[in-house]
Amino acid sequence: MGLFKKLALAMSRTTAETQMMTDKVSIRVKYVLAAGAFTSLCVLLIPVLVQRLASWSEATPNVILAPEAWHAFYSASPAPCAIRAANDPNCVANAHNPILWKSKELRSDAGHADRVKARRNNEFWVGAVVPVQLLEAAKVQRANQLILGWITATYRIWLDGELVATGSRTDSDPVVLSLPFYRLAEKRPLRVAVQIYHTEGTIFPDFFNGGRVGEGFATASRTAAYRNFIAFRSKARPLALFAANLMIACLFFLFWCSTQGKQEYFYVAMYAFVSAAFQARSTDIVFMTLDVPLVYALDVFLRFAEGSFGMFLGFAFARSRRGLFTYGLPLCLGLPFLLLAGNGDSVARFSQMGLVGTWFVPFAHVLGALACFTQAHYLYLISKGTNKVSRRHRAGAYLPVRIQRLAVFGTGLAALAFLFWVQSHGITSPTSHAIWDRFGHFLVVVLLGTIVLTEYKEQALLIAKTPVSEYHRRPVMPARITGAVLVADLKASEAFFKIAGSNDAENLVAVWRSHFYNIIIKNQGTVLFKRGDEVMGFFDNDKCATPLLAALTASDEMSRISRFLEMEFRRRDLFPLDAKGIHFRAAIATGSIRPTWESVGSQREPAWEAAGRTNPLLEANRLLDFEKQIANHDLETLLVMTEDAAKLILHSQPASQPHFAQRARTLRDKHGSIYSVAVYRPMAEDERPHQQPKHRKANAA
Repeated sequence: MGLFKKLALAMSRTTAETQMMTDKVSIRVKYVLAAGAFTSLCVLLIPVLVQRLASWSEATPNVILAPEAWHAFYSASPAPCAIRAANDPNCVANAHNPILWKSKELRSDAGHADRVKARRNNEFWVGAVVPVQLLEAAKVQRANQLILGWITATYRIWLDGELVATGSRTDSDPVVLSLPFYRLAEKRPLRVAVQIYHTEGTIFPDFFNGGRVGEGFATASRTAAYRNFIAFRSKARPLALFAANLMIACLFFLFWCSTQGKQEYFYVAMYAFVSAAFQARSTDIVFMTLDVPLVYALDVFLRFAEGSFGMFLGFAFARSRRGLFTYGLPLCLGLPFLLLAGNGDSVARFSQMGLVGTWFVPFAHVLGALACFTQAHYLYLISKGTNKVSRRHRAGAYLPVRIQRLAVFGTGLAALAFLFWVQSHGITSPTSHAIWDRFGHFLVVVLLGTIVLTEYKEQALLIAKTPVSEYHRRPVMPARITGAVLVADLKASEAFFKIAGSNDAENLVAVWRSHFYNIIIKNQGTVLFKRGDEVMGFFDNDKCATPLLAALTASDEMSRISRFLEMEFRRRDLFPLDAKGIHFRAAIATGSIRPTWESVGSQREPAWEAAGRTNPLLEANRLLDFEKQIANHDLETLLVMTEDAAKLILHSQPASQPHFAQRARTLRDKHGSIYSVAVYRPMAEDERPHQQPKHRKANAA
């Protein structure tokens, strides 16, 4: 056990190594590695995919059989047809029986679909006579594969009166018949007869290859490309999109579980869940296994759900009223059950499926987009301060990033609505639709999810900058962190607090304090807490090479920012008339502290306490009190520290010597403790020694 413990400790990451995980160089290297991996993948796969897509565009018969060549016979065969139909002259498949070959009714007629519908639960026949000229052309091109396509019913096929194939709707591959080359060379027509039992409930049992360019003869290479295309359309693509949508759904659902106040996370998850279910329904595994009426019913429900969750996703991102979800969601999800309960016939459900996909789904996405556009326009009016918006909302309500995201999010939903409309109206070519179907939808879903995640990222960054420090968010809080404490207090802040309650005025103390937060974080510090006009930060040894210098630099920068803020407030006529300026008192102390939690009623709040022999938190406040004994007025910024801290600073940065107004001054606090302190006046930006090389380089440039 001792050896195991030593091995575990030797392999464990140290605190310094943990901090290096966020090092800029390390992050850049990881970005480069990720970009390199992605680029390599693209370089490897894109040429292959382009080549494959090009071959799929040529996955058509070399010799096309004209649609007018297919005749139809809407009745049962006068006599049963055996394997050799030539043995019975009354069999429809008999090559010498003209009942099918001479039929006046063609499969290409406009009334064919209605006549097939009338043959529900009965058989009907389709057949074609392939002329010698087409057979000769097929022989020349060595195209001996007869591609018929899909027959979504129980069927039997005869060639020249010989039974060559049987199948049903559950077949996952299209019908492709292989002919010997000698048959193509014979000087007699080829007769193809297909007996279809219309008992499965499908709308187009004799669909054949109608979704592409028709039936005909193809070479072995084109037939292989055709089979690959079919496998991609009905197997690979829906399964891949199913897995991708399911992962997105699970990811956003987990986000919602951790931040349940973010409705948009939940609705992105539900929208992706529905998209995943739709892809699962599109696979041949599901479509060929379930009964046809159930497949159509599932399609109706999923289309309703897709439109509904797309609409409510827009409502959630626009932060719409709760009542829209409370009453609207049950209504939208209950409507498909009312429609489906009215009629269980597959024809009726297929019609409902078309209506929902053509009108409801695009319209629902448009409503979601309008909610985002409306909210974006409202925020834009606030930013412009129009007469319709009360003046008291103008100061802090301008949210350009929020407006932009609402506009992009609404545009994404509008793009989805357009894609659904194009898909339902069949504007794209059958081949393009079969290849790219739902890829555009998935990309838009990824875009919408990315927009939502940007707000999640900013929220995480905001949390990282709040007084709830990273130390409190660790699974195991450290028992001790060592460094320097910087405490600052805004002088003569009463004048600023007097105007803070006005509706039209900014809280100048909060503005000053927020700048101090940013400067502490910029110098690798952590904000411990704020109290009115007081801010306290901590600079950790594990993050800062010299915590005392980091605290000193932060005070220098804040002194400069305070002067800029004073100039800006005066320029905007926001500066109080009785205020003398923006100055602060500050103090630095060194030592060790640790994060803790304090119970306040039923809640816990972050807190800090001393973790060594000295208490740097208490010492910093006592040094801060000394500033009142040293300063003669409130028109300057002073930083107080112990003489020992001053010596360490001067050892590391000798050029700061002129800014020490007092050295080794002995003072006594209210408890009788004696301190030897030094007083430091923060330097301007161009006086800071550690930044002079940077300015010389800039000037040289």
